[in-house]
Amino acid sequence: MVNSLQTALLAVIASGFVLALPNSIPSLGLNSDPLLATTRIKRRGLTIDGRATQLTYENEAVVGIEAMEKWYGSNGLWNNEWWNSANVITMLADFQEFSPGQVSGYTSGVFPYTFNNAPSWGGFTGFINQYYDDELWWCLAWIKVFDVTGTQMYLDMASSIFEDAKKAWGTPTCGGLM
Repeated sequence: MVNSLQTALLAVIASGFVLALPNSIPSLGLNSDPLLATTRIKRRGLTIDGRATQLTYENEAVVGIEAMEKWYGSNGLWNNEWWNSANVITMLADFQEFSPGQVSGYTSGVFPYTFNNAPSWGGFTGFINQYYDDELWWCLAWIKVFDVTGTQMYLDMASSIFEDAKKAWGTPTCGGLM
């Protein structure tokens, strides 16, 4: 069984792949960013002069997403983890924004399924669970999903979650907003 720390760690690793993806690739496929590390994993991608190409990063992100898929549950959460799953949704939306062809077939089912099945986790409704920091992870996730899909229901949910969290402004309890 995978614990919440492992789930969060895998989401961070997968997010790292997404964040490390080059923003622009010159015509030869090289990234001009000097901080981009050379690839150590050559089994799925290409390298040019020892540097990872966009395809390498895309393929490695897909490998991470495929590994996380094993923990996706019928409740729309990964390993039944609440706020961690919001981070996974955000990572998937980030990757879809960068490389829609690699993941949009998957996210076209995962986004609405999570949206419809996860909001009542733990007996709560609408992604509201009285822990505002948890709620705001979901708010960020649905904003990002709206950004990549243009589907209004995701932005409406993010707005609803934010309105609930906004009530805690200045209070220190339950992940209050200072």
